[in-house]
Amino acid sequence: MTSPNTIPFLVSTEYETSDSAFRFTFSPRFVRAITTTLRDHVKVLQSQFPEFSLDFDGSAGIGIGECLRFIAPRVFRYTLPRFYVNPERCHQCQGTGHSDGVTCFPCEGKGIIWNENMGSRASFSDFGRTLYAISELLDHLIHLFNRPHPSSHEDSVRQTMSFQIDKTGGYDSDMKGWLDDEVIIAARSFSENEKDMVREAMRSVNDRLYAGKNQYSLHHFCFYHKTHFELQIPGSHSALILKNKESSWFRGQNLCCHNVDGRSSQIMLLAGLATINRIARKQIGES
Repeated sequence: MTSPNTIPFLVSTEYETSDSAFRFTFSPRFVRAITTTLRDHVKVLQSQFPEFSLDFDGSAGIGIGECLRFIAPRVFRYTLPRFYVNPERCHQCQGTGHSDGVTCFPCEGKGIIWNENMGSRASFSDFGRTLYAISELLDHLIHLFNRPHPSSHEDSVRQTMSFQIDKTGGYDSDMKGWLDDEVIIAARSFSENEKDMVREAMRSVNDRLYAGKNQYSLHHFCFYHKTHFELQIPGSHSALILKNKESSWFRGQNLCCHNVDGRSSQIMLLAGLATINRIARKQIGES
């Protein structure tokens, strides 16, 4: 028998594919916990990142460098930057992709040279470290509420997705995900169109960050479900894979990463995870 979900709504993570943007909605419970239950954890994070702000009363933003911009009370948004901009015809090969009978080195055979968007990687780094900090706080709260039996005063709206990413986002990065049992069940019956929505979300992150430099088609981004549950992105089997439950009463299931290298790969997988959660929650609400 499936255990009841005892985790109240804490933080909603959504990805807007059309705008390549993440939207975060924080519950009043999470905001209160910043100065109560999570106070010591916040202090530790701010000792690591002095510029880390969780001033929910401000109108500018929160996070490192206030990278999450204020949209509405407790709602914040981050639009992914473009690492490369202003494509120009390669002057070495005149746009042919070949020079002296071999693949053109400057443009890597693409015939196009892209200018690097200075400052975009700094913004992206701030976003990644902010996600790490938020995921640490979210994990602490989830463990407080994840218990065998619900209390009579529990909220009706539940947390159905969570994630954890590492601090640096470097080579051989670490990432974890968690989805509620009902989300897992709904995702196993996604239509081909809904699967494509998940894949397109992950691809849009790559397209936004790297523009035409990494020309991956949709089939390079995979979402396996039913008997096998896995999100996969370009790389050497870079993936987020469903893991077995760790205890008899633990609500939901964990996903662990395999060969995830770099912050951008983590963000691609997070976009896919958030999209699965959004589609599944809509189905659950309509059933």
